[in-house]
Amino acid sequence: MIIALPIYFVFHSGQRDTILKDDPHVGRIVSFNLPLAYSSDCVGCGGSERALKINRDLACIEDIDSVSAQYYKDKFYNVSYVPSDMKFEVIEVIDVESYGIRQIGGSGYSLAVLKDENGLLSTELLSSIDDDGPCCNRMTPHLEKLFRYIEKNGKARVLATVYDLNSNKSDTVTQQFVLNALNTAPSKYRFSNPEVMASSIPGMLGIAVDVDADSLVYLVASRLDYKIWEITGLDADYLSTLTQSEISGMKRSPINSR
Repeated sequence: MIIALPIYFVFHSGQRDTILKDDPHVGRIVSFNLPLAYSSDCVGCGGSERALKINRDLACIEDIDSVSAQYYKDKFYNVSYVPSDMKFEVIEVIDVESYGIRQIGGSGYSLAVLKDENGLLSTELLSSIDDDGPCCNRMTPHLEKLFRYIEKNGKARVLATVYDLNSNKSDTVTQQFVLNALNTAPSKYRFSNPEVMASSIPGMLGIAVDVDADSLVYLVASRLDYKIWEITGLDADYLSTLTQSEISGMKRSPINSR
């Protein structure tokens, strides 16, 4: 019995969902006023049974790359853009209870099931609904403005500065790697009119390309195996909206780049 109990504790573990039908959040309409993304088809992720069935998380765009592409179906980030003015209805609240070894680190949490204006379902921590939304902090300012610019104009021309973290170089080899990655990206993402060029960051190289919102989400989320150092917009109308503070907040050349 002394040996059996720990083994039972390990193997009899998991999470169970309880739908809270009378939760006051149900029926509430929320909008986060922030460019967001859906992250779908994660086949290696854990979580509540309901969340895994929906398999569409509402995510902060700059946080998506915290999950490696290897955990996604077909080994690529299945991400799509969620406009900043999207409204969501809370249609379910789920109490997720951990048991067995899963209790280590926390006994459970509450999850909101959201339905957007297009009828798509996604999941988000209930605590985020009451706080500031899915992101604890706002996006990098110049990227947030770039997504909002695309919301109004449909697309934008951007410059992706290339940099290889392994070799500490921004060179033609890395530039060609990124160009090949753009050309072989999943067909749902459109990277039009690619052009190799010098980056706006002195001493570094880049690639200019036309993107829509979904494609920019993919670019930011994947960073193409961490070969992209910075992404900036090139359209004059977009650049005219940037403040000096936002410009100074853009990444500069890494110390080791050469």
